[in-house]
Amino acid sequence: MMNSAVSILGCGWLGRALGQLLISRGYKVFGSTRTKESLQGLNELGIQGIKLELKPELTGQELDRFFQCDTLVLSLPPKILESNTAFYDAQIQSILEALSHSTVKQVLFISSTSVYPALDRTIYEADAINPTSPSGKALLQAELTLNNCQTFQTTVVRFGGLVGYERHPVRLLNRGFKRDVHQPLNIIHRDDAIEIMYQIIQKDIWGETFNACAPLHPMRRQYYAKAFKLNHQPSPNFSERAKKPDIKVISSGKLMSMLNYRFIYPNPLLMLEIPEAWQLTPSAFSFSKSDNQ
Repeated sequence: MMNSAVSILGCGWLGRALGQLLISRGYKVFGSTRTKESLQGLNELGIQGIKLELKPELTGQELDRFFQCDTLVLSLPPKILESNTAFYDAQIQSILEALSHSTVKQVLFISSTSVYPALDRTIYEADAINPTSPSGKALLQAELTLNNCQTFQTTVVRFGGLVGYERHPVRLLNRGFKRDVHQPLNIIHRDDAIEIMYQIIQKDIWGETFNACAPLHPMRRQYYAKAFKLNHQPSPNFSERAKKPDIKVISSGKLMSMLNYRFIYPNPLLMLEIPEAWQLTPSAFSFSKSDNQ
């Protein structure tokens, strides 16, 4: 598949990094953006930027060019009002219509571990049944819809929480990021995420579903406390839970076995000690009003 074309629908924080990696390894990459301002930034990275809109109809002056590729990476997180998944469903249907007139042979769909309910045990790919959150419901339905299409093959990657670089735990907590700190961590560094996506494309692994989280799962409370200590900040006050939480540990065993993949950052606690994983600057913990929007 070397030197083939890949289009990334949703070329944001994750998609841009994937695009740069693919270009460095010989691929031609198209990336979608909603604004003219972002086109220049994509082009400067070597990604051929194309302006597309999904409202939920897919529109754009260069739709045919964007979909003239071998592989489509669909990185489209659902922005859903409480219990309303209809808009995201309509977006997926619009994409399917475009794919029916395209040269796309494979789709790599970026999903999330939100498709899993809290089962109080280790969770595997077959456990995606009856998710509780609206985003989880929408993503699981999108997975099923894409997998049922006969004109292309789909591989689904269910990422844990994406971290790395400016997505540092201190920054996230200071921005009001709320999670149950009495749960195990199910996270993945962006460098691992894009390398996994690259290997799926490069090795032609299609028709599969993978969990993708760092294989070690320290407790969130331990992780956040260490992050604050390493950055010379007072440890946050963690409230105690009245009852034992349902423990959810996401297994990436299938991914590691099929791809023969070794994580760059397998241990989230050790990852905190590696400056290159974050590239923090003195302004990293300074927040303006726009940071919280």
